[in-house]
Amino acid sequence: MGVRLMHLSYNRRNFTADGCAERADAGLSALGRELVHRLNEAGIVIDVPHTGERSSREAALESEKPIMASHTGAKGVFDYIRTKSDETLRTIADRGGLIGVCAVTGMVGGTGTLPMMLKHIHYIADLVGCDHVGIGTDGRYMHCWPAGDRVTLYDNAEFSDRWWGNWAEFPNPNKKNIPVPNESHYGSLAWLNRPLFTVGLVKSGFSDDEIAKILGKNFLRVLAANRPDKG
Repeated sequence: MGVRLMHLSYNRRNFTADGCAERADAGLSALGRELVHRLNEAGIVIDVPHTGERSSREAALESEKPIMASHTGAKGVFDYIRTKSDETLRTIADRGGLIGVCAVTGMVGGTGTLPMMLKHIHYIADLVGCDHVGIGTDGRYMHCWPAGDRVTLYDNAEFSDRWWGNWAEFPNPNKKNIPVPNESHYGSLAWLNRPLFTVGLVKSGFSDDEIAKILGKNFLRVLAANRPDKG
């Protein structure tokens, strides 16, 4: 069916792994370890951006192929449930994996702007090397939500925090500082400004080779390493 990447959990606990919003941080189950190997065989990248710290490390160690945390950040820059600790970042990188830095205002911390996203990239590159960091925006085209009579048939249709995400238990400590309009949708982190990410990396002192890796080569490497097993 063409599926190349799969999360082990989304914030909450499931039968395979604890999510990042579980205080217990219990790690992989026996079924989770079995799933890791089945995903390896099928050529599906194991992805842990919403998975708990322990589950993420255990997945990296259990996997025979490099894994991803495709859209996350560094707790050393901004401590939030969706960012990863140095220990977890190192474990993923030590096994050849990739950490993608998101372009989400509330997750990068500080001003929530492009310079803050670049701080995460620099931090991870300094910690584990440029071969293991990329840009995983967690974003797409966004537009203003229609208002008034145009949405009268869809009461409460606008996105809200739901039970499956367990977001309400972990309010973003940076929320009060989020710029308006939201930088992720309409500002420096918006999808139209992707070329500015490259400019920012150049101005931050990365070499052309390092920038090429961060902008895509590292993702291609991990995808290639996760090709399905023959036979």
